[in-house]
Amino acid sequence: MRSHISMAKHDWPTIRKDYVEGIEQDGKLTWPSMEDLAEKYGIGGNDYRNRASKEGWVEQRGKFRARQVQVRQTAKVSAVGNGAAKFDLKILGIAQMMADRLTTMMAGMDEAKDPEPYRKAAAALVNVQRAGRIALGEPADGPPGPGGQLLGTVLIRVVRDGPFGETIEHNGSDSPLIGQNEG
Repeated sequence: MRSHISMAKHDWPTIRKDYVEGIEQDGKLTWPSMEDLAEKYGIGGNDYRNRASKEGWVEQRGKFRARQVQVRQTAKVSAVGNGAAKFDLKILGIAQMMADRLTTMMAGMDEAKDPEPYRKAAAALVNVQRAGRIALGEPADGPPGPGGQLLGTVLIRVVRDGPFGETIEHNGSDSPLIGQNEG
C-alpha cells in the first residue's frame, strides 16, 4: 500500500512529459533518463520504472522523436521548395524581360534586308520561351499549356522555314542550328 501512496503524490503527467518530450535547457532539448527524473522529482524505489513500463513511456518517446524528425524533414523540404519557387519566379521574370526586349528589337529589324539577325533573335526568343516554360513547370519543348501558343513557338516557324519560305537547317527539334549557315 505504501508504494501506491508514493505513486499518487507525484505529478506523473509532468514527469511523463519530461521523459517523452524531453526538457528544454538553454535553448536545447535534452532527453533525461528515468533515473535523472526520479532524482529531480524525488521518486524512490521502482515507482518510476513501474509507471513508465505500465504506460509505455519508452515507446512514446520513440514515436515522439520520430515525429520530430519527420517535422524537421518536412520543414527542410518546404524550405527547399520555397527556394526553388523563388528561383523559378526569378527566372520567369528574366525570361519575360528578355522576351520583351527581343520582340522590341525584332520589331525594329528589316528582315527583308538582313534576315540573319532576325533569325538569331527569334532563336534567342525560343530559348527564352523554353526557360520560361521550365520555370512554370511545363516541358520546355512540349505543346503549350492552357495559356495558348506562345510567341516563341510562332516565331520558330519563321526561323525554321525562313521569313521568305526558304528552308533553314535545324537539328530535328524546333530549334535552328545557330551558326550552321554562317560562313
